[in-house]
Amino acid sequence: MDWEIFKLGSLSLSRFDVYYFEKINDSDESSVKYFLQDCVKNLEEKRKNISYSLSYGKKRGGYLLRIGSRQSSKHLRIYQKRNGLEFELEIKKQETKKRESFLFSNQLERFEDSCIRCYYEYLWNYLVFENPFTEWLVVGGRKLRMTRFLPDSLALSYLKPKLARNIYQNFDKKPETFCFIQLLSFLDQRKEKIQILERSLGFVKINFQAEDFFNFIGISLDKIDARKLAKITDIMHQQSPRMTVFSATPVEKRFQSKSMLADIKFTKIRKGPFIGEMVIAEEVYQYRYPFYLPESLLFLPTYNDYYRNYMVKIKLLFIESYASGAVEKRMPIKDFLSQFHRSNQKIAKIKKDILIIFNDLQKKDLIDLRFKLISKTGKEVKLTKLSTSRFTEYDTICFYEKIQSKEIKLN
Repeated sequence: MDWEIFKLGSLSLSRFDVYYFEKINDSDESSVKYFLQDCVKNLEEKRKNISYSLSYGKKRGGYLLRIGSRQSSKHLRIYQKRNGLEFELEIKKQETKKRESFLFSNQLERFEDSCIRCYYEYLWNYLVFENPFTEWLVVGGRKLRMTRFLPDSLALSYLKPKLARNIYQNFDKKPETFCFIQLLSFLDQRKEKIQILERSLGFVKINFQAEDFFNFIGISLDKIDARKLAKITDIMHQQSPRMTVFSATPVEKRFQSKSMLADIKFTKIRKGPFIGEMVIAEEVYQYRYPFYLPESLLFLPTYNDYYRNYMVKIKLLFIESYASGAVEKRMPIKDFLSQFHRSNQKIAKIKKDILIIFNDLQKKDLIDLRFKLISKTGKEVKLTKLSTSRFTEYDTICFYEKIQSKEIKLN
């Protein structure tokens, strides 16, 4: 667009609105009421002086919640409309000044990205996530968070319910799922190490040096002989292309492992390296994952750790707990520990390793400081610091994904 016709010297952007419309059923009216009340309660608990900028009530068209003054640079309205709930943010004053140059210089993608991030940031700070009406906000937050601030990460999509749990409870020295996820993580984050040989019928044929893959997962290839390498290849082959690993959730319906892995093999080049070659669905190869977990879940220090049951079982426990659509993650800690018939000293070591990963997830800003422990009878205890002594007192540990990371630069 030619903005010169508007005489840019005297042109400014005074206001723009960003909104999201969530479709709802007529029967959800009471749910809308309780959702908005929860938002008000959450804000009043977190921000002592916010009451003056909150307005909540039922109007002619339905329930309405206002956050912020109409005179401020940001003003949020959440209100019922016919068949839906609208989340509308007015952006004015200094907030428009930050972004108007993108619009007037025709940097439209940058303008749009900045506006959307401003919108999400504001809603992240003021709304509750543990509600069906904000599922879209969680999903969008994960997509915006995909700037990979973790250099080496375990990439995850939404796992099929109970799949990883079934594997870690019936492990029998078959760590196929974990090895498979490691391989997908490598393909996602080391594309500069991968050569594309051919594209055809929605699949891509690639190759890479085996050493790059094993360096990525923390294993030195010079300590692996051809026999061990063949075993790892077998592990990958046992993860059948027809086995659906990932969940067909409403937000990620298309991402399935069905037919994603057609073939993989490692061959030794004469006087050269081992080369991995595989065929994978193009959609999977280019997929943007919603979750990235740190090195503590990606790495296995030695090849033998694939066969030290408790090491991979702990990682699968976190994978199964974390890779769900909900912000509140649930870990069946008592059931998990009950499968180990070992000495008290060994159980203490397993508990310590679990606590170390929890601390690492907090350090990497992937979960917040809240925990909730639930007993078999339904008794709940909320706390901000875990200890291993609690692990056998309660059946479930609830922890909470942190949607907005301090590592994200939103403007």
